[in-house]
Amino acid sequence: MLLPEFYDVASDALILMAGGESHSYEIAGLNASGQAIFVDVVNLPIVVDGEIIGGYGIARDISERKKAEDRMRLLERGIEASPNGVVMLDASVANYPMVYVNPAFTEMSGYQPAEAIGKGFLVLFGKGTAPEALRLIQSALAQQRELDITILSYRKNGSTFWKKLTITPVYDGHGDCTHYIAAQQDVTRQLKSDELLDYQARHDSVTGLQNRQLFETHLNQAFARARGKPSDMVLLYVDLDDFKSLNESLGRRAGDLLLAVVADRLRKLLANDDELTRLAADEFVVMRPALQTETEVKILASRMLTRLAEAYDIEGQRLSISASIGIASDDGSVQQPKELLDNAALAAREAKLQGGNTFCWNHGAASTTGAEQVIMRRELMEAIEDHQFVVHYQPLLDAKTGRLRSAEALVRWNHPDRGLLLPGAFISLAEQTGQIVAIGRWVLHQACMDMAQRWRQTGQAVSIAVNISPLQFRRPEFIEDVLAVLEASGLPPELLELEVTEGVLLSGIDKAILMLKSLRDLGVQVAIDDFGTGFSSLSYLRQLPITKVKLDRSFIIDVTTDRGSAAIVQGVITMAHHLGLLVVAEGIETVEQKNYLTASDCDLLQGFLYSRPVPLGQFALGLEY
Repeated sequence: MLLPEFYDVASDALILMAGGESHSYEIAGLNASGQAIFVDVVNLPIVVDGEIIGGYGIARDISERKKAEDRMRLLERGIEASPNGVVMLDASVANYPMVYVNPAFTEMSGYQPAEAIGKGFLVLFGKGTAPEALRLIQSALAQQRELDITILSYRKNGSTFWKKLTITPVYDGHGDCTHYIAAQQDVTRQLKSDELLDYQARHDSVTGLQNRQLFETHLNQAFARARGKPSDMVLLYVDLDDFKSLNESLGRRAGDLLLAVVADRLRKLLANDDELTRLAADEFVVMRPALQTETEVKILASRMLTRLAEAYDIEGQRLSISASIGIASDDGSVQQPKELLDNAALAAREAKLQGGNTFCWNHGAASTTGAEQVIMRRELMEAIEDHQFVVHYQPLLDAKTGRLRSAEALVRWNHPDRGLLLPGAFISLAEQTGQIVAIGRWVLHQACMDMAQRWRQTGQAVSIAVNISPLQFRRPEFIEDVLAVLEASGLPPELLELEVTEGVLLSGIDKAILMLKSLRDLGVQVAIDDFGTGFSSLSYLRQLPITKVKLDRSFIIDVTTDRGSAAIVQGVITMAHHLGLLVVAEGIETVEQKNYLTASDCDLLQGFLYSRPVPLGQFALGLEY
């Protein structure tokens, strides 16, 4: 059955045939099954003796051809609209000329169709394209196989871009490859994004320096190149002194700005081959690939310390900070690259124990310090949990009368395997790990409970001095801890004296003074311990709300034989008395030391000459010294 429009076309055909012309046309219709079909019709006139006596028609079903043409038009529209560049190559010619390009290709490459068609496909690549990538493309074309590759390509104006190229062979009905379809996608932005992500994964966002991951990769590579021989490499481990307190008091933004300036100062001091890394919050490391001389490295470390100690202007605030530097080199005993980093970190800790703002060198000698520290750290935690610590007491006597005036609480570790350990065996590690806070809190509580009990039993008021770590002192809850201990023990505040070192000033003199005033308002006394060993004593002493200074034992040892020590002791006593402060001399071991200090108007004496630190029971039995 033919559709109605057929009759209009047929009428036109009759008119044409009447004039002696043939006519062809295509028309849609339905076959016997009712399915839509397309028919190609040719109408021809019948001529007899020059006269048109009729006509006839030839019809051919072209439905499949029409479907194929529709598919081709749809495919062409899809290719034309595709955001990816599509190029068709002639496979029968050696240089694979382009025979078709879509608009996306023109936009991507800058070549108009007339400029691209007829040119060989490889014109799109240039000297910056990797030769190996070009060989892969040529091989795929020659072998008539598919290929996926990301390659550098060139635009008409000479600029470059990265594209993902997919080449697919096209075969005819006989199985012969006649063309190639080369689809291409501009992935420059994606690659840059990937590069950025990779960069961010390997670099520190605050300072722009490489991070620990990238540093360890380079460190491992350097050791691999050494192939088991002693390495000429040297590491400088830079650990800022008390950065955490500064960061907490000023805020993270100011802390990050300070770290960025620190990184910039370090970077400007280094040679081209040196690598600077930010390992952690306030820790940096410099990897120098070849050690020239130790003097050269020491000069660099000294310059670092000097430069880092210079004042910083951070958002209108004038700040200062120092650093401890650990240096490590390999004497041939280092088996793994991480050992060198550990040695440098241990040297930095040693520099911190020396007061900071200095450097120490670890030459890589075999040591079990690191392993021992890991074990002891675990044992310290067990000691805290299992109550293995005990408090011993040492008397402080009036220098003129010899009467008991006070006692100092000194912690001991009753180690289950090693016996009674003195503070020198574990306090430094506890400071490093932060476990000193829990230990110090327990000692404060125990000492107050012991002295309150003794005071209630004997009626004799003896003050108790307790050492406070700078870490413990800086805790926001420290004042509340002291109040809670006084309330729990019932000890009068005036009988508690807290001994702090000059390390409490590193978090800021204003903050330290505020904390000390809060303690004084409670009625608690404060003494500066190890006086004379720091750098800020004289400049800040007059500002601190304290009642007492304790001369460090290093000045007492040879006070009777060394004129320098004697002059320092006499000067401190005179100055302290002018400021209304009492002076304690600790470490008295000889009668000569006692007599000299008494004659020098020292107020209180403490040392083995009178008593070693003893448990509370033994201390209570010896009230007269």
